[in-house]
Amino acid sequence: MHPARDASDILDRIVQSRWTGAALFGFAFLEGAVLPIPIEAVIAPLMQLRRDRIWRIAAIAFAGYLASALAGYAIGALFFDTVGARIVAALGWEAGMAQMEGFLARYGFWAMMAMAVTPLPTQVAMIGAGLFGLSLPVFVLAIVLGRGTRNFAVAALVWRYGDRVVARLTRDQPPR
Repeated sequence: MHPARDASDILDRIVQSRWTGAALFGFAFLEGAVLPIPIEAVIAPLMQLRRDRIWRIAAIAFAGYLASALAGYAIGALFFDTVGARIVAALGWEAGMAQMEGFLARYGFWAMMAMAVTPLPTQVAMIGAGLFGLSLPVFVLAIVLGRGTRNFAVAALVWRYGDRVVARLTRDQPPR
């Protein structure tokens, strides 16, 4: 069999699988928690391949990130002494955590919303928001608005521009 055909067949099976949603939720959770890979690299091509599920894909990726954000917040608010401090030390986030305290104290909601809408890693901010006492409703609202905007904007762009936006978001060359 031709290698390109094999890869295409494998991708088609993944996209059509009944487990695609669960895998996407898991990847989005990990993207929020530990992976330094922007979710757009996964959801944009998936949206283009499954245009009939664009909005559902955005919602699943959003839900995975929100679950990750709430887990990070809980680690900071409830388990920092037992779990959070070890995570911060193991990943070398001590300096980032020290900076996060002042950043959250000064900007609060806007800091979390900015972190959620940008492709910057947000793990320190999630744990810091819980640790430094950012209100949970404020935290959730910032995550919902920030990441919701980001994921659904990708969906709108893929819906409108298709392959051109997928190529841009995945840093491929545009189709000819």
